[in-house]
Amino acid sequence: QHAAGVGDVFGRLTNDGLQQMMKLGKKLRKEMMEIMKIQEKSPSSLMVLDKNAPESWIRVASTDFSRTIESVQGVLHGLLGFDDDNDDNAEIVVVVNATQTSKMIPDPQPRRYPGQTELERELQSLPAFIAREEKMRPLAVRVTDSLASSGLLGDEAFAVSFGVGEDEPQDDEQPHATQKERSPLPWNQLAEITRCLLVRNMLPKSISKSDQERLEEHNAWRWFELLNHRELTRMAIKSMAKKMVRNAEQAATFHVASHKEDMPSNQPPPPLLHIFSGHDATLISLMCAFQLERPKVWPDYGSYLKMDLLRNDDLVESGNSDGFFVRFSLNGEPLKSRFGGENDEKTSGRWLIPLEDVTKGMDAFEQGMPLPIH
Repeated sequence: QHAAGVGDVFGRLTNDGLQQMMKLGKKLRKEMMEIMKIQEKSPSSLMVLDKNAPESWIRVASTDFSRTIESVQGVLHGLLGFDDDNDDNAEIVVVVNATQTSKMIPDPQPRRYPGQTELERELQSLPAFIAREEKMRPLAVRVTDSLASSGLLGDEAFAVSFGVGEDEPQDDEQPHATQKERSPLPWNQLAEITRCLLVRNMLPKSISKSDQERLEEHNAWRWFELLNHRELTRMAIKSMAKKMVRNAEQAATFHVASHKEDMPSNQPPPPLLHIFSGHDATLISLMCAFQLERPKVWPDYGSYLKMDLLRNDDLVESGNSDGFFVRFSLNGEPLKSRFGGENDEKTSGRWLIPLEDVTKGMDAFEQGMPLPIH
């Protein structure tokens, strides 16, 4: 089990967080209803949105952490309309697959691929990385001391360490620490803890809002700096990224086959919506894997990355499989992607990417990868 999943080290969802997730679910519900209105106008409509039978159009997966499971429960609550003033709020069962955690986070313990830990350490030993870490270390030490002296840290705070490049080092691998100096908490935990305290107006006076922002900025920099390395990104999140692409391919294949009338009439359509409940690290890893532009503002709690599959009916109805496109967005804001077109300067940074290019990009992305250890 991942160290951050033991007990409540990674935290539980607050009531405010739950409300935020329910609000997100309502937003997705509204989007789904708009899609269905468009579908109903088409004589070739294939999707049926039945909120009493969500298994026919939703698939849900979550990491095996209390907070992510609670988060997706909140999303489903809003998505399925449990807050509506009607009598249709009977119990509805939605299966949440929480068995794929190691494929949905970039830092499973142990790592899934041979050589990942060594590569993380190698990247952190680069001069530019060391210089940035040295510059920020005094802040990490000061904030850690402030949190410890304020009594806000639980007993488990120093017992675990997690994150790409932040597995607990041995004592002889801490060259900057003296015997009298407390080793600072890992950047992941510092950013997470101080963000939570800031939101609740509980930050100690010795930690300013500027300090908290610098912690988050540096933590984000670390993640992007490490995961922009293509080989590390492949090891970190390839399985989940591939699952997303294959889901899109399955939907496109079904629609093309349905127009050609060469599939069994009783074959159900693929799910309209796949939901994955993960972490900041999951989101950052996927952004690096799909070569998305970085957002102008770092995503806050409850952020969601969407991969939409769009179709051109004029092309699809003629049996042309080239009529499908992929679009990425973060919290509703479209993001450009270089995925599948990084070797062509003219196609870099596209809002809409032909599904065929995404497929080729994924094939190239996983080519030559070693077999996972587990």
